[in-house]
Amino acid sequence: MVTQFGGQDAVGQVAKQFGLDEQTTQAAVGALLPAIASGLKANASKQGGTQALFDALAGGGHAKYLEDPAQLASDGATSEGNGILGHVLGNKDASRAVAASVAQAVGVENETVKKMLPIAAAMAMSGLAKKSQGQPRFGAEDLTNLLRLL
Repeated sequence: MVTQFGGQDAVGQVAKQFGLDEQTTQAAVGALLPAIASGLKANASKQGGTQALFDALAGGGHAKYLEDPAQLASDGATSEGNGILGHVLGNKDASRAVAASVAQAVGVENETVKKMLPIAAAMAMSGLAKKSQGQPRFGAEDLTNLLRLL
């Protein structure tokens, strides 16, 4: 989970941003992360996908969202998160399905979860970026170990 990388402040920021308590926010983000991780794994299994992910982690500036959680409230975080979702879930219908499922599971309005999904994607990449900092080159096993943390 993102909190393993020091993301508790990020969860607090998201809770504030969406008017939820931290426990509910933690549950919602925690329920969104498996879909994001699954998409990352699927992309990484494609030819050159693992290295492309690690290149993105190394050069994308993703760690900033856990280093400065206030940035999660920016339009840039939403835009970046939507870009991530486009890569890992493929289309808006898939994103909507994930959001609807999580909304029902955790008892949060569907519209709120739809808006939270790109923020969760930015948080996930931020956590992975922080964890992978200083690592030279990665293989499939390294990726699997990183994604287990989500």
